[in-house]
Amino acid sequence: MTESHPPKYVVLSLLLIQGTFGQQWGINITDVHICAVRGSSMIMLCSFMHPPGLRVTKVFWTINPQRHTEPTNLLDIPQYKDRVVYSADIGNNCTLTLRELTVADAGVYHLRIVTEQDKEKWLQQPGFRLTVTDLSVWILGPVLAGNEVEVSCNNSCELEDNATVLWKKNGQDVSGDQTTYGRLLLTNVSTEADGDYSCALMGFDGHPSATVDLKVMFPPKDTSVSVSPSSETLEGSSVSLTCSSDANPPVENYTWFKVGDSTPVGSGQQYSISYIRSEDGGQYYCEARNEHGAENSTAVSITVTDIVRQRYTAFVIIGILILGIVSLSCTIHWIRGRSGDEDPQGHVDTSEGSKAQDCTTQYASVRLISPVHRYLMATQVLFL
Repeated sequence: MTESHPPKYVVLSLLLIQGTFGQQWGINITDVHICAVRGSSMIMLCSFMHPPGLRVTKVFWTINPQRHTEPTNLLDIPQYKDRVVYSADIGNNCTLTLRELTVADAGVYHLRIVTEQDKEKWLQQPGFRLTVTDLSVWILGPVLAGNEVEVSCNNSCELEDNATVLWKKNGQDVSGDQTTYGRLLLTNVSTEADGDYSCALMGFDGHPSATVDLKVMFPPKDTSVSVSPSSETLEGSSVSLTCSSDANPPVENYTWFKVGDSTPVGSGQQYSISYIRSEDGGQYYCEARNEHGAENSTAVSITVTDIVRQRYTAFVIIGILILGIVSLSCTIHWIRGRSGDEDPQGHVDTSEGSKAQDCTTQYASVRLISPVHRYLMATQVLFL
């Protein structure tokens, strides 16, 4: 894992402590408080001085030591030993590196120096404090289309006003107004702002927070009505109207209206008429509503055709077809009569009058069909 150095706002501290014989022990460290991100590495640059005439035999770090108890070397603690690195130079170098920080690593660390003389041991007081923060993204308030929203990078570190927080959306850098204390301001939000957001502290780019899904809420839009099977139907048939709308959260209530009526005619995403009548014809529209608002669809027209009129229309068409067939038959019959068929002796057949009379009789028989028979004929043809 790549090591990350402490943020730029650390300061240099110099601690001087009196030795047993009036001589001075001293330590230089980069800060008395370091805040790092979980998963990163901490490097505490450190050097020390000791009274002259002493030979240092051991230098190590310990965490949260107890009074009147010999401190424990971090290397002897199982959860630390594979992540702690000391300087190889124990002459005056006490730099500490702690890799792959966990939240459990938070605490107060002290330097312990052991010399060849039993009474010349030194424990740094006070130690330096390590805070390990687990970054998390907070979305402040509901995210409504057209409004402003603040996205906060929550952490346990006391960030300075000018501390830089890096923001990403779906893995890409986010453009927006950086506010103080690591907050991102999004203005006039739309559904384009939807995505997974994460944050990271400058210097700890490789250790971002977990992502949080941001969803923009909005009232129903693009509301429309579809008709099945058709907006033009016969009396007695069934018709279904379906309302569709885009909303977040999804539409909670659908209400149906007929233009000209003062009260709703139905509710639910689908409105059905199982046995439609002529008075059911007209214009219908739906209202889609969620907790953020409502929208009406445009009206659709339902046309209901009377079955008797439909049958009469079919009868007229059939009658025209029959008359056409009879007329064509008569014409052919007449043409054949005019062709002057002769017998073998050369006499002309004079039965044309009878043929024409037969054709006239056929035509008259069609015209003389009673109205009742016409209706029955049309009805039988319709339902064959």
